[in-house]
Amino acid sequence: YYTILDGNNKKTYCRTVLSLDFAMELPAFVLRKRRLLQEIENEGESLKVNNYTEKINLEGDFNDYFQVYIRPDTQDDVLTLLTPDVMQILIKLEGYEIEMTDLGVFYIYSRGAIKKEKDLNDIYVIVEALSAKVGATFKRKQELIDHANQASSDPS
Repeated sequence: YYTILDGNNKKTYCRTVLSLDFAMELPAFVLRKRRLLQEIENEGESLKVNNYTEKINLEGDFNDYFQVYIRPDTQDDVLTLLTPDVMQILIKLEGYEIEMTDLGVFYIYSRGAIKKEKDLNDIYVIVEALSAKVGATFKRKQELIDHANQASSDPS
């Protein structure tokens, strides 16, 4: 819980935030539910301050549910994580927003406190879906490093 004071007015918010650190560089993005975007902006968060200046449109009806903000020239990288199968999972879940930082810190934001088993399971579904994409990204990066190391050690 936290409270924002504005003169004589105050508003108290309750949020649950799950944070995971993948400890690797990843494409940064912010995924906001359409209905929650304005309220989160009112809480003082600024997408532009963190250089999330581009809004992208994704396939299907995903844009009816979410707005996706990225840093300039990172769309292709972001799409390696926000694949159609991940988008379908996210559409089915209510009340969650996501942020991935370029340092690999992954946040899931939920309105209110997580008190029900179903809500906790929903968060696990999100983590599982995106973790699989992060794992694939890690594997691709490792293969590129291994290939570069092999090429540099080849005497011919």
